[in-house]
This record gives sequence, structure tokens and C-alpha cells, in this order.
Amino acid sequence: MQTEEEIISLGLVMSVLLPRPRAPLTVRVKLKWDRELNLLLAESQFEACYRMPAAAFVQLEDLLAPTLHRSPHAWVQRGYISVDNALQLTLRYLAGGSMHDIRRVAGVSKASFYRILWLVVDAINAVSELRLVFPRSPTAREASAAAFKTLSAEGVFSGCVGCVDGWLCAIRAPRLAETGGVGPQRYYSGHYRCYGVNVQACCDYRCRFTFVNVAQPGSCNDSRAFQQSALHGEMSEMENGFYLIGDNAYECDTHMLTPFTRVETTDIHRDAYNFYLSQLRIRVEMSFGLLAGRWQIFARPLLVPLEKVASIVQTAARLHNFVQNQRYIGSIGYDIVEECTRQGLVRRRDHELISLLGYAPTTTTIETEANSFMRQSMVGKIKRKNLLQPN
Repeated sequence: MQTEEEIISLGLVMSVLLPRPRAPLTVRVKLKWDRELNLLLAESQFEACYRMPAAAFVQLEDLLAPTLHRSPHAWVQRGYISVDNALQLTLRYLAGGSMHDIRRVAGVSKASFYRILWLVVDAINAVSELRLVFPRSPTAREASAAAFKTLSAEGVFSGCVGCVDGWLCAIRAPRLAETGGVGPQRYYSGHYRCYGVNVQACCDYRCRFTFVNVAQPGSCNDSRAFQQSALHGEMSEMENGFYLIGDNAYECDTHMLTPFTRVETTDIHRDAYNFYLSQLRIRVEMSFGLLAGRWQIFARPLLVPLEKVASIVQTAARLHNFVQNQRYIGSIGYDIVEECTRQGLVRRRDHELISLLGYAPTTTTIETEANSFMRQSMVGKIKRKNLLQPN
């Protein structure tokens, strides 16, 4: 008769040798894109779902297809999911859709959802046609300044090549291991009472981003974040007469014009300077507002690994530019101010536009008296032209 120990040993051996029952096969039905496309077009809901017209979606798909087809992932090579399905999955997620709902509609597992998402995000950030272009040459800077001048009443500001601002992009509380030793608290914004990253960005006169940098924790102020960004180096290399425009979170100097603070606004000409400066500076506020409104993933803290936050922001900025270009190309008489007004990002008040801030700007203000020859020369120009803030 077998002892109890022998019976237990035999049971252990049998549990190893006998084949284990397989988990039931999960059958997922892939989204039939042609049917989805036709349905949304019939309902006039395509742009509401994917944040761009169907023609723009097709153009974007054509741009990304060569990069996606070169992917080393076998599941892409064997046609596990088509490029249009991969793109629709990514755009729906960026538009604020739930991962669970999107993957169920697309017919993929949770793991496959994220593999596809990061594959498409990397492709968008790699395609040269979608890169952000800052005016680096004298010729490009002259063209940018001439474009901004058309927005400036009386052509007061004739050397602006971009408008800059900071944005707190909210994120989930990062883990200590993700922060590289600086600690999660460095990412906490006391003003907004949430975790985030400091995003520094520059836009052109059409509210398209020419530079985006995500490199600093949320507790970092704009001045420091800007000084540590590549844009600061670009600014320092600009020829005399060219400048960026920012708010009081930046240090005013030869190539950075900021408003006078309330204490510094000691006469009507400084007040007029602030008014004319705001005509251009509002463009970057409109840019951020459109970005955050279009890509509703930013309506709540990003639920992605900290190392992926910069990729998501860069992708959103590139897609923002892509859509804006489609607006200008495909819509006769497109007016970005009308769009921003319709979305509640700005409102008109007499002779000026008032920003309603559709995003979370960083808020630290530099209170020290700035000594900028360029700013003083602009005040002198306004005084010589006898320009005042309209009543």
C-alpha cells in the first residue's frame, strides 16, 4: 500500500506531466473600417470622432503608412491590424476616449491596444512632414515677423517671430522609480494642486506650434524651464530686431518682450504697449486652448508612464498643426478667431480679444524691474506715433 507521502509525490508528478487545459480562445472581431467610415460620414460625425475631416484622415494615413509598414512587430507585418484601424484607435484615445471602449470596438486586447498606440505615436513623431518648424534662418525669421506684423495694429510689432507660453500638463502621480531620483513632489504644482509637467511652447501667427519642450517637472517655473530649453538657445542666436513675445513669467530682454507689470505701467504709452503686445501674445493662448480642446486626453491627468508623457504632448502638437494646416488649405475664408470664439477660448471686448484660457497656464510672475532696450524702444515708437490704447 502506498504511503501518504508517495501519493502526494505521485500527484505532483502527474500535475507536471499531464497537459493542462488551455484557456478558452478569445475571439475578437476587428473593426471594419470601411463600414465605420461610411456610417460616420452619413451621420456627419466623422470629425467629431476623430478631430479632423475624413480627407485629412486619409492624408495622415498615407503619411504614416510607410513608417508603420517598416515596423519590426510581426503582428503588424502579417496584417493583424490595418493602418487605418491603428490610426483610428490612436486618434480616439487622444480625443479623450476610454481605452476599454476603444479596444473593444477595435477588437484588440489591452496589451495590443498599448502596443498599437505607441507604435502610431512614435510614427507621428518620426515623420518629417509633421515636424515642428521654428524659423531658424534670417529669411524664415523675416517671413515670420512680416506675418505677425499683419496682426499688429499700425504694424507696431514688426520683429516678432513667435509667441511663447508655459502650460502645466496634468499627469498621474509619478512613482519614485520614474522620477530619476528627484522625487514625485518635484512634479507637484501647488497652484493647481495636481501633478504635472511644465510644457514650454512657441507658436506662429496662425496658432501653429513651432516649438514644444517637455523637460521640466510641474514645480519648475516658466523662466527656469525656458532657460533650460533649446528654444532659449535659438532665441539668443537671433539677429537684432527679432524677438519672441511672452508674459510676465519670462525675463524681458533684447530678444524677449513681455508686458509691463501693474507697478511698471506708469504712463499711457506703457499701457498702450501692453495693449498692442497682447494682440500678438494671445495667439499662443489660443494655440494651447485649441490643442487642449481638440485632444481631450488633456482634460484629465495623463494616465501613461512618465517617460511617455513627452511623446503624447509632441504627438498632440504635431497633429494640432496638421489639422490647422488642413483648415487653412481646405476652408475658404477660415478665421481662427471665429473658431476660438465659437469654442469659448476668446471673446471680443470693444477693440481687443480677451483670452478665456482653455488650458492651465503656469503662473509664476517675475516682479523685478526689467531693463530691456528693445522694450523701451517699442514704447518710444508708440509715443512717436502718438498711439494710445483704444477706448
